[in-house]
Amino acid sequence: MSLRDPPYEPPSVSELQEFLLADRRPTGHVNQVWPNVYIGNEVAARDKGALHSLGITHIVNAAHGPPSPSDSPCFYVNTGQRFYRDMTVDYYGVEADDATDFILSPYFYPTARYIRAALAMGGKVFVHCLMGVSRSATLVLAFLMIVEDLRLQEAVAAVRQHRDICPNAGFLMQLRCLDMSLERERRSKRQTQALGYSAKQGETPSLTELREILWTNRKSVGSINEVWPKLYVGDESVARDKARLSSLGVTHVLNAAAGQHRINTGQAFYTDIQVVYHGVEAPDHPEFNLRPFFNSAAQFIDSALKENVSFRESSCSLRYGCEPLWHLGSGLPDDPSGPDINGGHPLCKTVPRHWTQLWISGAAEAAGAEPT
Repeated sequence: MSLRDPPYEPPSVSELQEFLLADRRPTGHVNQVWPNVYIGNEVAARDKGALHSLGITHIVNAAHGPPSPSDSPCFYVNTGQRFYRDMTVDYYGVEADDATDFILSPYFYPTARYIRAALAMGGKVFVHCLMGVSRSATLVLAFLMIVEDLRLQEAVAAVRQHRDICPNAGFLMQLRCLDMSLERERRSKRQTQALGYSAKQGETPSLTELREILWTNRKSVGSINEVWPKLYVGDESVARDKARLSSLGVTHVLNAAAGQHRINTGQAFYTDIQVVYHGVEAPDHPEFNLRPFFNSAAQFIDSALKENVSFRESSCSLRYGCEPLWHLGSGLPDDPSGPDINGGHPLCKTVPRHWTQLWISGAAEAAGAEPT
């Protein structure tokens, strides 16, 4: 599947119910629905002879619970490990109600891990509830989705070939949420693999792929963040906070929103904290060509990081609201020219040897727009 494909949308609950209720056929007390995985009802759960003949080694009771009073309807199957003490089986109980408002999803991953471990040791797993239709079926569907990497509709179709199942609407909604969560994980994994492949092949990701990466799993950020060792990105507020810049040890500032009507700081603004300044007059507009500034900005950052490397390790700091231009260029020369770059000034030989940090400010905030 291409990263350009539209996002996956699981079938709705009503569509799933329509599929499950169509062409229903009666099934027995127990059915094998996946290799060495069985679904059944209470009758099968209490038939030790049948379980033994099937070679069952692990039992998942999705209706685990206490016995009900004799005059009350029973919605649980109160077997437990003690019930099977004369058999060599391992018991796993899930105390779940077959109700649309019952939250069964917290049991999805633990039960899936239990079934996977049982199968890995060559076992056979019997999953049951009262009727073998809703609770037990839901846990098996979750197992197929989590462990066997099936989508919800694929899992439902696979199980329904062998047994008539019908999870309640609440369980179907929870399975649908699981399906979307697993799909996000798959897509993220495909992105990583695709980008790794593109890098190996020397290919550049498309604009759509880059946008998807940038908009996936977005997190809130502060006014300044370290995005690379000793390299920071931040906004205008920190660019004007000279005390904070000094506390960070910033020695180089790259203003990607320089200009009279943007962030008009300049070299003179930082004279009292001894920083090297480099300005790029760039509006945050999709039609603005930022490419001519890539090399000069990249050289400024590279020179800042390499400065005084023979005396102590260099450091660099960038700001949120700008583009990390050094990533966007076509690469730096092995031995870039000195730090006398257009927009800056030669590094003073008399400045004490210190940690080198770079600060890059952006235009989005100055223009009153959201950073892009």
